[in-house]
Amino acid sequence: MLKEFERLYLDHNEYVLKFLLRISNGDYIMAEELTQETFYRAYIASAKFEGRCNVKTWLCQIAKNCYFMQLRKAKRIDRYGKLYNEERINGKSVSPQLIYENKETYFKIIEIINEMSSLMKDVMIYRIFAELSYKEIAKLMNKKEVSIKVMYCRGKAIIKEKLKGEFN
Repeated sequence: MLKEFERLYLDHNEYVLKFLLRISNGDYIMAEELTQETFYRAYIASAKFEGRCNVKTWLCQIAKNCYFMQLRKAKRIDRYGKLYNEERINGKSVSPQLIYENKETYFKIIEIINEMSSLMKDVMIYRIFAELSYKEIAKLMNKKEVSIKVMYCRGKAIIKEKLKGEFN
């Protein structure tokens, strides 16, 4: 069992780390810690894994739960995350104003997603942060693919509307 789990970790830890980096807005320290927590929880729950979904999808679901548990523990979102600490993004100089606006928008989107129903929240997270296909999400959530597409479109509309009201 331990060898199998070691293989699971070696095969998927980079994918989980990247997923957590996207969802945590580039907070590498948090993503690393949550990656370890994810695999710890996966090890504990490995006997319950039924294989109804892809292993990566299962690990992302655990990682997502670890991330939101971390946010609940903190009781607030750190609005000054590490992704935009530098004034260069992708090798280009960026104004401090743009950096601030990008952070605010990102965290507002996370806030809006957190306010959605749990079903829609999961769809948005799996689609945006885990970059799962509609088909993979449908299989994971035991829903029809068309239902997942509708929930995602509605979620995007909610985000767009709330951002429009917040940022004009």
